[in-house]
This record gives sequence, structure tokens and C-alpha cells, in this order.
Amino acid sequence: SSSEEYESLKRRKKSRVKFQQIPKRPPNGYNRYCKKRFADLKEDVPDVSYISLSNSFSKEWRELPDEEKKPYNDAYLAEFSEWKKKYGEEARRRMRRRKRKRERKKAQQEGNQVDFDETHKRK
Repeated sequence: SSSEEYESLKRRKKSRVKFQQIPKRPPNGYNRYCKKRFADLKEDVPDVSYISLSNSFSKEWRELPDEEKKPYNDAYLAEFSEWKKKYGEEARRRMRRRKRKRERKKAQQEGNQVDFDETHKRK
């Protein structure tokens, strides 16, 4: 009996570690631009905070011509396609899991019993 409990805990522990191994999605073109601009400004003005500059960064990004945005967006697309090949399916699975969990929690708060197998069948 104790060996069964140990095996059960061992399995849960393994799956938890496996679950945490997916890295976040790569930063998009705008975030890459902001990071580069902030690094450049940080050298000149070391006391400046990122929050104080974020509004000016967004304004600059909106006014940038597409040709200047292209290297940032291309770098994102290249990195994202690699990320998607490696982790895309698992990330989708986790998103569905989170969505179902939120729906269950909401239904419990409202006092409704919902048959989630029926509501989440693929069409």
C-alpha cells in the first residue's frame, strides 16, 4: 500500500516537472523594439525607468514606417515558428485545460452543474 502511494506521488511529481518545461512565447516585434530602445537609453541615462519610457516607445512604434519595423517582426516570426514547432500543441492543450478549469469554477460559483464532456466535444 505504501509503495503504491509512493509510486503515485512519484508519477505526480514527474508530470509536474514536465508541465513546467515549456518556455514562454518569444517576444513580439514591438517588445523587441522596446527592449533595444531601453538598452540604448539606459547607457546614456542610467536612472531612467522602463515604465516612464513605455508611452514614448509606443508612440515611436506607431509612427515607425513598416520598413523599420520589419527586422523586429521578422525576428519574432522566425523565433515563433520554431517555438510553435516544438511547443505549439502542448501550449494549445494547456490553454484548453485552463479554459475548462475557469468554466468549471464559474459554474460552481453560480451553483450550476454542467456536463463538461458534452460542452467540450470537438465539432
